Amino acid sequence: MTNSSRNLLVSVCILALATAACSSPSTPSAGKGSKTTSTTTTASSSSSTTAVPSAQDQVIANKVVLRTSDLLGLWTVGPVDPNSTAGDAQVSRCLGIPDSDPDETAYTGSPVFTQTSGASSIQITSQTSVYNSVTAVQGDLRGRLSPHAATCVAQLLEAELPGVSHVQLSLTPLPATAGTLQGFRLKGSFQVVQSGKLVSSSVDEVALAKDRVEVAIDIVTMNSPQPAGLMDRATAAIAPRLEAAP
Repeated sequence: MTNSSRNLLVSVCILALATAACSSPSTPSAGKGSKTTSTTTTASSSSSTTAVPSAQDQVIANKVVLRTSDLLGLWTVGPVDPNSTAGDAQVSRCLGIPDSDPDETAYTGSPVFTQTSGASSIQITSQTSVYNSVTAVQGDLRGRLSPHAATCVAQLLEAELPGVSHVQLSLTPLPATAGTLQGFRLKGSFQVVQSGKLVSSSVDEVALAKDRVEVAIDIVTMNSPQPAGLMDRATAAIAPRLEAAP
């Protein structure tokens, strides 16, 4: 799913910015330390027209979003996760699929939910995009389930976020709470510079799809392991809303 690439990029940058470790995700820099290898694929052409925003689709997107009531414990509620196209074209070229950004008709991001304890931090967000066709969603899904997906996203994170390195990602099975929805799960680790030192971080992303709708849930941590059960709970909250989407 092309939109999950930008969501993950933005989520990692928001957390890294808290430590002044990255600047704008639009400024490339050479990444170091990744164990991924170069991938060469033929880029598919993207849509030549841009979809018209749809009020009806916006209503759908607004309903399929992470809420404070979906989370246990106390969370700081930050700004809404922005809709950014950063990295989408690059990952699409790497995967050899069309960039679905021009086909997006609606977007809703959740607030950035954060828990901090000393130098440790946990952040969770969700992002929902609606497209003008099922074909656009299926193209995203096909690309992100390819053997090159983890490598392409890892290369994007290291190239676009100065201070982020040693990115290691892999595709893993969806949580059982996803039910019968299509999608994928990407988990891994990376390092980020904090006060001149490399700090270990982790990422867990679940992306789900139904018809013309894509939803991504991202958890990014710093100096903390992935919280047990958090992704399962978030997926359990989002999946029925997606299933109910027209």
